Amino acid sequence: MPRIPTEKGKEERLNWLRRQRISALRAVSRKRTEVSELMVDINNLHLVKNELINLNDLIDQFKDAFHVYHSELTDEGDRDREYSHHDDKINDIMAYLRPVYAWVSQAEGRLADQLERTSSKGSKSSSKASSRLSARDRERVRLAELKAERSMLKQKQALRAAEEDLELQLEIVKAEAREKALNEMDREQEVNPLSCGSGPPSAVASFSPIMVSSVPAPLPNNLTFSPRALDPVA
Repeated sequence: MPRIPTEKGKEERLNWLRRQRISALRAVSRKRTEVSELMVDINNLHLVKNELINLNDLIDQFKDAFHVYHSELTDEGDRDREYSHHDDKINDIMAYLRPVYAWVSQAEGRLADQLERTSSKGSKSSSKASSRLSARDRERVRLAELKAERSMLKQKQALRAAEEDLELQLEIVKAEAREKALNEMDREQEVNPLSCGSGPPSAVASFSPIMVSSVPAPLPNNLTFSPRALDPVA
């Protein structure tokens, strides 16, 4: 028979999952700092691209740690508060990545231009052999550009997937909020099932008036009508 965790055990597990999430977020922050320090020199382009791959892996680990922690929460207020905090962190990470990818694209273009100018200058004063070498240099530049484009495509796809995942998470939270509101409305109707006009009939509505005939009853045979009886008493 599986062991049922105690309240203390559940609390300890939540604390451990919370620490795992915080640790994963700190790892992302450290890697962001390393990437920013490398971006001071355009010649570090290949290092920046490698660290971006590592950074995306750490971001995925942070997301996984959050989802595990969030799934263990039972209080709706805690779930909403933690998701809002996670949403802010992801938005901050995405805002950081956009200029980094822009820097990578600019650096690749500048390095390609520098290499092209160097090849052009060398070809003017070189022999036929050096001309063939310049052609090979251009091929290497083209190959490097293709590899860079492929790498950037993967990075852009990862960024797009992260944004789509964030939008999907937001829709899930909205759906959960709608479901919660509907459940509360159902509970209110169960507590107050009678609405306006659906209650028992009132006493006034069920009252049937007694009709009194306006035809006077006949007088007994031994009584006669006398006009004097109508005179007022002196």
